[in-house]
Amino acid sequence: MLSTFETRFSTLLKKLEAAPSCDNAEAAFTLFRDLWVASNEEHASPSSVLEYLRSRRFCAEHGWQGLSTGVCYVDNSESPDTRLYLHQDGSIVIQRLTPDSSTILFSKPGRRKKTEQAASVPAGASHDIDH
Repeated sequence: MLSTFETRFSTLLKKLEAAPSCDNAEAAFTLFRDLWVASNEEHASPSSVLEYLRSRRFCAEHGWQGLSTGVCYVDNSESPDTRLYLHQDGSIVIQRLTPDSSTILFSKPGRRKKTEQAASVPAGASHDIDH
């Protein structure tokens, strides 16, 4: 018997929290997919469900919107009010959308490369606020 979505989702969130940050959207997708499969395995989901989840790809044909933008998203087929956003910097955001409101259920920043961190503060820049 398939565990409830919320039970499997709760397991996924714990795994995502413990996982390392990602460098880009593709890596975030792979991490998310692999942890979602692991969460479903942990709750003894049927093999047909596991095969379906393993077959998912990061492409428009599998429901991804905005792939050519900085933030792409997909709605969960099992829980259509749950949306997964992947940012080009590897950030992961999961949001619950209802007609009356939206709630961030999970957020994990991407891992910035050292060259990007150095570029974000120009050489000689001062952090003083008294100008």
